[in-house]
Amino acid sequence: MADAIPPIFLATAVQAVIKAGAMQVAGIDHLHVEKKGTIDLVNVLQTQQTLYQAQDTLFQAQLARLQAIVSLYQALGGGWLPLPVEASNAR
Repeated sequence: MADAIPPIFLATAVQAVIKAGAMQVAGIDHLHVEKKGTIDLVNVLQTQQTLYQAQDTLFQAQLARLQAIVSLYQALGGGWLPLPVEASNAR
């Protein structure tokens, strides 16, 4: 049970850092365009690639967090049992 708790907090921290980084990348791209008026396509594509990689990492961290919550719930005895299959009334 103790092993299920730390990934929740770790994933939440990673999620916050990645989200901040992705917002920073998007902000840098926007500011660069405003200051110079134009930006070459390679810089735009590289910035977008960095943003998409950060978002992908964010989604992976969110998935890990949710999986850790489910693991914790199961470790504490949560879950459900399948309903018994009732025999049909054959005539």
